[in-house]
Amino acid sequence: MSSHPWRYSYRATLLGVEADSLVLEADLGFRLYTKIKSKLYGIKIEDQSRFNEWALALIGKRVIITTHMHKRNKMGRVLVSMIIDGQDVNKILVEQRIATVRIEE
Repeated sequence: MSSHPWRYSYRATLLGVEADSLVLEADLGFRLYTKIKSKLYGIKIEDQSRFNEWALALIGKRVIITTHMHKRNKMGRVLVSMIIDGQDVNKILVEQRIATVRIEE
């Protein structure tokens, strides 16, 4: 558990992509799983087609997600940061100019 009461980390599997949302199956432990629609916290997707191509290539991949709010955003998505193979997804997407840094409200 992290130092913030509303941040929790989970193992998850990437199931799909819908516009700038990622559909994940989060492992809650004790053989409990939940399907969530999420948005990457702190970035704005600028190149939708490249983002879709990037995400579709990772379908079925195991990731680590960390939640960033105690509630969903205005679109009903869970705000998450994501680690794939030890690398921060936001950093990768910004470096590849698929996304820009953005502060969430």
